[in-house]
Amino acid sequence: MKFFLLALIVIGTLGLFNPDQADFANYLAERAQTAVSDNARQAPTSYLGSSGTGRSQAQTAGEYKRSSYLVFSTYTLDEHGTSRGVDYRYMGVGGQFFQIKKPKPRV
Repeated sequence: MKFFLLALIVIGTLGLFNPDQADFANYLAERAQTAVSDNARQAPTSYLGSSGTGRSQAQTAGEYKRSSYLVFSTYTLDEHGTSRGVDYRYMGVGGQFFQIKKPKPRV
């Protein structure tokens, strides 16, 4: 009974703090701003790789797909705005975001 109650509390708490699309948009904007300030002297090469200039506003406008699973959400982000494949994938859980897939190097 104690285990069931504890599990119910944990699931409820995670569900309550499951980040939404606005949280993810804020996360992307902050991450892009950090990339710009950290690498201001380098030429832009990718969304968040070198400087990330010009991408944060477009990304926050909704160039990603959210899938909610009650206690966590996944976000699929296409760096180039095409449907050729997934470039980045993030997981949002407990109000935090974690990158779980990076793009493959293009040659």
